[in-house]
Amino acid sequence: MTAPGETPEATGSRQHGVWTGLSLGAVVISLAAGAFWGGFVLGARSLGMDSIQALQDPQRERAALTAELVGLRQVSIACERTQRIDQERDRSVQEQLKAAQDERLALTSEVSSLKRLIRAGGVVWWRCRDCAWPPARRSGSLGTALL
Repeated sequence: MTAPGETPEATGSRQHGVWTGLSLGAVVISLAAGAFWGGFVLGARSLGMDSIQALQDPQRERAALTAELVGLRQVSIACERTQRIDQERDRSVQEQLKAAQDERLALTSEVSSLKRLIRAGGVVWWRCRDCAWPPARRSGSLGTALL
């Protein structure tokens, strides 16, 4: 047995055992904190990669839609040009049709007048457009020259 106040040699000094326990506890707590921090950092990185991927997908989609919009605007411009060309062509054809109809109406009117002249068999004054009458010959009487 040992005297009171003396420490047994097998256990060593208690003071030395307290520091060893505290050091060991500090190392264990440090390892646990490091593992927790490492897990947090790795998790944050993986979440960061997921969030970066989540941001890149809409950006790619926006770029594709922008390119499609540019293409559709070009198609729209081409359609507007085609429409203007068609409208101009239609207007021109309508003018030509109106001129042809006016000419046909004038010819129909002239044919009608000629038919009446032939049916009547008499003398009918016929209106001549753009006619130049030659000067009348004077032989002492009032005479007219026929064309």
